[in-house]
Amino acid sequence: MKLFRTLLLAAAATLLSSCATQKQTFSYMPKFPSSRTAAFEPVGDPIRQISSRIKRLDTYGPYFVVISAAQRGENSLHLYDRDSGHLVLEAIPWGDAFGEVESNFTYSLDPGSGLLEYSDFRTGKTLSVQLDSLADMGTAAIRERPYGKTGPDLTIAPTRFGRLVSVEDFSEDRRPAIILTGRKGRERARTEGYHFLSGDSEKSRSNFTGSCKVSPDGHRFAIVYRLGGIMEIYSIRPHKLKLKHIYSFIESPDSLYSTYIDSYDKDDIFGFGDIYASDNRIYSVFDGEINRLIYMEESMLGDPQQYPAFPNIAVFDWKGAPQELIRTGTRIEQIHVDERQQRIYALYYDDNGDMRIGTLNLEP
Repeated sequence: MKLFRTLLLAAAATLLSSCATQKQTFSYMPKFPSSRTAAFEPVGDPIRQISSRIKRLDTYGPYFVVISAAQRGENSLHLYDRDSGHLVLEAIPWGDAFGEVESNFTYSLDPGSGLLEYSDFRTGKTLSVQLDSLADMGTAAIRERPYGKTGPDLTIAPTRFGRLVSVEDFSEDRRPAIILTGRKGRERARTEGYHFLSGDSEKSRSNFTGSCKVSPDGHRFAIVYRLGGIMEIYSIRPHKLKLKHIYSFIESPDSLYSTYIDSYDKDDIFGFGDIYASDNRIYSVFDGEINRLIYMEESMLGDPQQYPAFPNIAVFDWKGAPQELIRTGTRIEQIHVDERQQRIYALYYDDNGDMRIGTLNLEP
């Protein structure tokens, strides 16, 4: 019994030591073995309907699905025809009436079933609608039910073992968390804080703006961060979210030490933007070169389109190893990848500063 207890204590000490090391360390991965230049082919005319920040680009059936963080007088859901790029319909405006939402950044879309759901803590309701039914029936297809919480759960995606949600202030120490929840919303597993920082209790997830995507098989997810060029890769189990890999793709990620998103270290470099995950690859909008402070100065004094940030698409495997860097020469907002059709779709800005939906070949 004494030997068993000794071995158990030794194993626990080893585990705690490895977790502490993992908390503060990451590997630097500097180069992509393959690089090419490619230009987007526009689909349809410039997008005029959306003035707010785009939150998601997806495809479902014959549609491009664009979700934006709508403001007063705007719609948050926009469907475009995939062949022509023409606007098919808009819906889900800002507001508190039926079929409207105020907290329209807390949403999830199942690309298989076309079910779109908003969890609106401000109006206290959950709104859901199937996209085909919305196109056929209009607002009559919308369903609402009570939300039942006082704070926002930022839905990331369904997984094989439940739903991932991002939570900001779930406890007194204000440590951000990603939580795996079951069908009834009960917590099954969580990962909290930042694994690349120590003493991060005062840093909210919004300070390190990131994007997260789950693989289609529902067994893995990846998070990329705008500051520091950081990527984290997790596995998903029924009751565990395990950090498998953590990397920085900027040699000296000093922007990690900027306390707030609006403060600028002289060495701050733009990192990652949007992310898309397939079962085999991770695709992300990436910069890795432009100094944030210089970009702000150029944007205010000149034409930011001549100095585009986030112009690249970086491709990785699920171990985080770089595979390819695609240089487009224009600012990219959101991406969606169709590996079956070998196409990358994007919301991007053209040379005139107009937002467009564009496409390019996945293979050269």
